Amino acid sequence: MRSPTALLLVLAAACSSTPPSTAPPAGQAAQSAASQPAAWQPAAPRSPLVLRDQTVDPNVASPLPRGSHTPLAAVPVAATGRPAIALPNGVRLPALNGVAASIEFRYDKPIAQVAGIYVDERGMEWYEHADGALTSSRYAWRKDLARWDAMAMHVVPAEDPPAKH
Repeated sequence: MRSPTALLLVLAAACSSTPPSTAPPAGQAAQSAASQPAAWQPAAPRSPLVLRDQTVDPNVASPLPRGSHTPLAAVPVAATGRPAIALPNGVRLPALNGVAASIEFRYDKPIAQVAGIYVDERGMEWYEHADGALTSSRYAWRKDLARWDAMAMHVVPAEDPPAKH
């Protein structure tokens, strides 16, 4: 993980990967589809979703282990009508961490292809891009609006990391 000082943070307010199929060993029956582990899916929003109470955090932590990196076989695409992070290049990624709103992300530089899912130390999921950038969505408390507001974040590696003293 890069040093936080070597990252540029860009904010914008408001997938599955399937492991390769393997045949069961000789003499063993294949597991039924119901008993096989499910592919990664973004967390569903809390129900009921409470956005006007600061004491009720609407963010949903990942079931994946904290600090884990999960490669994706294909770039996840948000289904029509589902919450999404709409990137400037036309890609619509499923919203993460229980966000129930779509967010149009504005950024004037190229965004590399999504390669995996990273789970941070708080249990929040991030899309990992091929160039090391990270993109996520979550709720943040807006004191000025007295409610939780959906936001997208894009963190890119600094081109020239600061020198160590």
